[in-house]
Amino acid sequence: MMYIKKLFAPNISASAQVVFFLLMAVTCACVFVAALTEEWLLLVLPLGLAVCMIGLLSLPALSYLLLFTIPLSYELTLPNGFSTDLPTEQLMWLMTGLFVLYGIYKSRQLDGRFLKHPLSILLWIHLLWMGLTVVPAADTMIALKMWVSKSWYITACYLMVPRVLRTEQGFKRGLWALLIPLMVTVAYVLTKHATLGFSFALVNKAMHPFYRNHVSYACIMALALPFLWWFLVRQRRWSFSWLALLLLMLILIVAIQFSYTRTAYVAVVGAAGLYYVIKWRLTRWLLPVVLAGLVAFAGNYLAHDEYLNHNPDYSRTITHHSFDNLISATSKGQDISTMERVYRWLAGYDMIKQRPLTGFGPGNFAFFYKSYTTNSFRTYVSDNKEG
Repeated sequence: MMYIKKLFAPNISASAQVVFFLLMAVTCACVFVAALTEEWLLLVLPLGLAVCMIGLLSLPALSYLLLFTIPLSYELTLPNGFSTDLPTEQLMWLMTGLFVLYGIYKSRQLDGRFLKHPLSILLWIHLLWMGLTVVPAADTMIALKMWVSKSWYITACYLMVPRVLRTEQGFKRGLWALLIPLMVTVAYVLTKHATLGFSFALVNKAMHPFYRNHVSYACIMALALPFLWWFLVRQRRWSFSWLALLLLMLILIVAIQFSYTRTAYVAVVGAAGLYYVIKWRLTRWLLPVVLAGLVAFAGNYLAHDEYLNHNPDYSRTITHHSFDNLISATSKGQDISTMERVYRWLAGYDMIKQRPLTGFGPGNFAFFYKSYTTNSFRTYVSDNKEG
């Protein structure tokens, strides 16, 4: 326990011991009452108090806790179209509240340079514009929920957590807080997927309860892989830590392979190339070229309705149960997943023409795009029962 305190909460004062014993008393009382009444929701109270205590006494510990819970979070669907991720969003609510209090009582200690950084300014403009589009949105309530949730994501993950990651030591602690539970969930998914014969058709079944589908699973692994490599190159070759990190990297690569997610494959290869782009300072030259290429590509296909010449064959655009067939179908324009994306992108293009300034509002696309679709790109899943 002393080691954990030294690692994640080195600055907690001795006065916190009083609060700790009070928390223990509340916990014991809740457990006793819950056992007598079988109202097990009472056990949530001491957990919530513990998290609040951590936040009040140690911002770094709360930030590490948020990172730790990300791979372990569970998506809970609530009535009236609401949903939340347990317990990550609840931690974000707490961190947002603490940030407001921090801004009121310790505003002079805020890092003005960070808030005025060009990337930060772009983020503030983005958040402000989202807020302005809430009122004219097609469904104001949906837009408001999206804007509010975006606000606490930015507050917790951009304004709060980075404060403890500014030093190399804090950065290492934060990475381990994220990587350890991630590897636990990867081991769980791989084991469960192995019992299904690493089936491509059943891959999403192996994700429950930690991930919604194989795409979110593959994406977080693809994001984690460069950081494992960052740890690896800082170890002495053939040392125990070097071998352990190499093994974790290999496990992650195998897991990405069996996630059957084409985007993750491209991202991993692209990350390797991007490393040299950044190292050789080619970013300022590469970005305009990529942007110009995308604009030219889109303009070519949208001009004079050229894209209509590339519509799929509805009778052959099917869901594939073999990954090899999926890759082959993708190149031929016969993959249902790829062509369904095109179906919705074209709808989005027509929606932009309908409301070019404010759009339909944050989070409103899924509820209004169907009346703007192009029927010749329709696929078997275009009814979109999942929303």
